[in-house]
Order: sequence, then C-alpha cells, then structure tokens
Amino acid sequence: MNIKLAKIDDIVEIREIISLRIKWFKDKNINQWQHDYLEWVNEYYLNDLIKKQQLYVIVGDREIIGTFALLEEDLEYWKNGNDGEALYIHHFTTRENYKKIGEYALKYIEKIALEKGKSFLRLDCSFFNEKLNKYYENFGFKYVGKFVESENYVAALKEKIL
Repeated sequence: MNIKLAKIDDIVEIREIISLRIKWFKDKNINQWQHDYLEWVNEYYLNDLIKKQQLYVIVGDREIIGTFALLEEDLEYWKNGNDGEALYIHHFTTRENYKKIGEYALKYIEKIALEKGKSFLRLDCSFFNEKLNKYYENFGFKYVGKFVESENYVAALKEKIL
C-alpha cells in the first residue's frame, strides 16, 4: 500500500470509489453521503483539491483503493475551523474488502499533521452511524459536538489531540 497526492488522471477512479461507498451506505441504510454527494464532490471540486495538493489516494497493487482530503480549515462545520491548529479530514473512503486501509491512512494522516505542527486532527461523520463513530473513537478521536447540516444530515464532530 502506498499513499500519494492525487493527480487529475485519478479523478474518475476517485469518483467511482465514492460512488460505490454511497451505494454501500444506501444498501446498509446508513444516513451518510446522500445521493447528491457526488454532485457536490464533482470533477471541478476534486480538481481544485488536487491543484491545492489537498487530495490523496491510497494505492494498492494495481488500483486506487481509497481516498481522503486534508484541509487546513473547515469553516462550515467547525466554529474555530481556521485556528491553524488542526488538519481536517474529508471524503475519507475506501473500496470494500480491503483490510486495515483506514488504520494505515489514519496513521499516515497523523504523521502529516505532526510534520505540519498541528495539535489536532478533526473530522465529521454521521451522528447516527454508531459503527463509524466507534471506529474513530478506537483511533483516539473524541466527540466534541455536533453540527446540523440539514434535516437529512447531522454531523458528529470528532477531534484527536496529537
């Protein structure tokens, strides 16, 4: 496994991975990344993340098996989202049937955050997705609040002190 900055040529595969995860959420009746998520995370948006060197891919033997974005600020969900103290993890997803990708990526992300002198890692996930909330808690993320985006999505705000 290898993690590297995404390139423009990776966008189709990144969107495929996100699309497959949206279907998986829907099939499991998990309220995360609704059908309009791909409209928001479109080619232009991903292209912008790539130009800013904020989008990463996790590469397996022959294909991209995961992706995530690391942002320096998040003013939409976090009141102090531009304090310079944190890296914000977004669009973190993987292909199914690959083990330990999340753990590998979170360790890599933590290393990047420490190299950048950050004190926190922050992310959001569905407030009602107990399994995902527990997953992040097992990696040291603590619940610090919630953000109501809409009647369809309530985010649990998670933070890890580095």
